[in-house]
Amino acid sequence: MNQPETVHGPWVGASAVLLVLLIGTGMFYYQYIVLPATVGPPHVPQNIVIDIVADQWSFLWNGTVDARSTPIVVHVGDNVTFRVKATFEKDPSFNLHGFFIQGIMEVPVTVPANQEITITIVPTQPGEFSIICTIFCGTGHGNMRGTLTVLP
Repeated sequence: MNQPETVHGPWVGASAVLLVLLIGTGMFYYQYIVLPATVGPPHVPQNIVIDIVADQWSFLWNGTVDARSTPIVVHVGDNVTFRVKATFEKDPSFNLHGFFIQGIMEVPVTVPANQEITITIVPTQPGEFSIICTIFCGTGHGNMRGTLTVLP
């Protein structure tokens, strides 16, 4: 019976070295690049306080950030307290704002002029949620909106 020919020479060694290098590179990439980006440390819930001024006709986060251009970012499980104050300097004939986070709050709250109300939420699911004024407050009412982004 004839035996099949065996491969001898440098090709066997070169193939083995190449195989070891490919496997080693893949393991390094997975351990140090892929795994930390996908797993990461678990998020520890935080207590977060956000001051909001409901002005005519915008929401301002922490005094200066326009809600339409910059979302509020929190994580699932964070204890988030909104302190909302209403002002009516542009048109004092209006005296109420509404505050509502769609998909998180069950009912909107009413914020009287020059008063502050406190709303506390604990987000239970990730996503983007619209923040809106629910009471007509003049010609710019449609601009009173923002976004709450909840990360896992």
